[in-house]
Amino acid sequence: MRRVSSSWRINTEAQTSHIWEVWGENSWKFRLGVWLPAALATLALRSSPAARKALVRAQMRFTPNIYTDLFEKYQPDLVIASTPGWRIDRYLLREAAARGVRP
Repeated sequence: MRRVSSSWRINTEAQTSHIWEVWGENSWKFRLGVWLPAALATLALRSSPAARKALVRAQMRFTPNIYTDLFEKYQPDLVIASTPGWRIDRYLLREAAARGVRP
């Protein structure tokens, strides 16, 4: 959900086109029960900075401080991630930003 729900200014065409592939591959029950709510949530997240911030807060509530011990042990000056904040890298980059470490 999060990777296709970034701001409209970010090019996510590869992920966005996947939404329509899922539409075509599934039954009307799936479309109504799963696809439509997910598409509406994606639209809300892409259009609202407040919704994106709420999603980040929810993610952090369920995964608090997962990298704190590593940052305290190694105290890095630089963090290198394999993605621009997708997948598990988002938590690493958020912890780095909170500690003032350059990404």
